Amino acid sequence: TWLYWLQVKEYRFDRFGVFLRSYDGRRELILSPIIGKFFILTLGFFYNTAFFLYILGTVILATYFGILFLTKRVRKPVFTKRVWRILLITLVLIGLFSYVSIKDFWVFIVVSEFSLLFGPFIGIYLTNFSVKATLEREKREAENKLKVFSPTVIAIAGSYGKTTTKDFISQFLSSEYKVLSTFKNQNTHFGILRRINSELQSDHKFLVVEVGAYKKGEIKGITEVLRPDVTVITGIERRRLMVSYPLALIIEKLGIETGYIFQYQFFWC
Repeated sequence: TWLYWLQVKEYRFDRFGVFLRSYDGRRELILSPIIGKFFILTLGFFYNTAFFLYILGTVILATYFGILFLTKRVRKPVFTKRVWRILLITLVLIGLFSYVSIKDFWVFIVVSEFSLLFGPFIGIYLTNFSVKATLEREKREAENKLKVFSPTVIAIAGSYGKTTTKDFISQFLSSEYKVLSTFKNQNTHFGILRRINSELQSDHKFLVVEVGAYKKGEIKGITEVLRPDVTVITGIERRRLMVSYPLALIIEKLGIETGYIFQYQFFWC
C-alpha cells in the first residue's frame, strides 16, 4: 500500500509527506496500527509480554489485508521497471540487515520490520539517479522534435481546472486544425515529454499542454523545453493564498516563475 501511494505521488517525498499528514493519508496508509506496532516492538526490549502483543498485532494486520485482497480492494502499484528495482533493493536490504542481526531474535524482528517499511524509500532514492538521466534524455528528444515540427504551443497552469480547460481548447481548435494535447490529466514532466516524443507529428498545428506544479521552481524546467506561444492560468484557490497578494507573487507561489510566463502571450481565465 505504501509503495502504491509513493508511486501515485510520483516517488516524491515532499508530496508523500503532505499526503501522510492528511486524514485520508493516515487512513489509507494505516498509520495508527503501524505506529502501534513499532511501539510494541520498542516495548519488547523491556517487557517479554510485548512478543504476544506483536504477534496479535501482526495477525490483525494480516487479517485486514487478507480481507482487502479477497474483496479486491487492496491497492497495488503498477509494476514498472522502477517498481521492480525498488522491490529488489528492499528485499536485499531486508536480507542484509536481518542477517547482521540474526543472533538476537528481537533485534532481528525489529530490523526486519524497519527494513520492510523504509526499504522502498531507500530504493526510490537509489533509483533517482537513473530516472534523472532518463528525464534529461527525454527532454533533449522533445526539444529536437519541437524545433523540427514547430507547433503552436499552448501551456495551461493553475490550481484547478487545468484538464477541463485543456480539453475545451483542444476540442475547439480540432474543428479546424490537427491538435495534440497531453493525455487525460497527466501533467508531470515525464507525462508531457513522453507524449511529445511518442505522438507529436509534423502535421500537428497546435500542442496543448497541461502543466502541473507542486512548488516554486517546477514549471521552469518544462517551460524551457516547451517555450509556449500562449500561456493560460486557470484559477487559484483562495485558501492557499492571501487575496491581497499581487498577481506576480500569486503566480510565483503556484510554482510558476514570472520570467518564464510573461515573455509569452498570457491569458487569465
